[in-house]
Amino acid sequence: NGTFVDDFTAVGVPNSIGLAWDDAGNLYVSSYNGKYVRKFSSTGADLGNFVSTNLAGPTNIWFSENGELFVVDYNGGAVKRFDSQGNYLGIFISGLPQGEGVDFFPNGNIIIGSGGLHSVRIYDASGAFLNNLAPPGELGLQTPNAVVLRPVSPSGTREVYKAFTFVTPSVGVQFQIANTNVLQDVSLLAIHDSTGTLISYINFSNTTSWDASNLPNGIYYLTAKLKDGAIARQSVVIQH
Repeated sequence: NGTFVDDFTAVGVPNSIGLAWDDAGNLYVSSYNGKYVRKFSSTGADLGNFVSTNLAGPTNIWFSENGELFVVDYNGGAVKRFDSQGNYLGIFISGLPQGEGVDFFPNGNIIIGSGGLHSVRIYDASGAFLNNLAPPGELGLQTPNAVVLRPVSPSGTREVYKAFTFVTPSVGVQFQIANTNVLQDVSLLAIHDSTGTLISYINFSNTTSWDASNLPNGIYYLTAKLKDGAIARQSVVIQH
């Protein structure tokens, strides 16, 4: 409900912009002016700088499935790659001045805002430029700093998402169906990974538990279409 709970870390990250978690649940935070990416444990303990070189102004960050860290370097005009130990691997995307704002299509394509080009650009999963989602100088864009892909139903009607708790706990591999009142007219929960790929369904008409031990660590989304047409959604973290 928005009530402040507590501080997760005792160490601040000035001008922090990007957040990402690895498969072990560690948190990574980019510092734009500090030109580094800080690492914290899953309990908030400070683990020091994970990346402190080859960055001129990091904004958004994310991890690939193989554990590489990708950093949008606003002042460096590029997206840069680092291995799972924080070692610099090179440039993933070049020619991206003032890059900020990242999201992903279900097929793995990437959209990134570019303030220097006044556009939103689409790249494939290998970092190759495909086209402009918002062409330079059009749609009134000046310096886009956030981009979000929102699902739209096949009919063209914008879908309404409602946050619910279907299962508990929110972190782990063994989950229990928690809110059957909300789901009384629904029998299936769809499970998608963080890229939007459909993984499987939970049929809870004959079960009250979900064993996710066969899935790799990461963030997953559970969705169900409710009687009123809204899409109920919950995110969980699978952590072995």
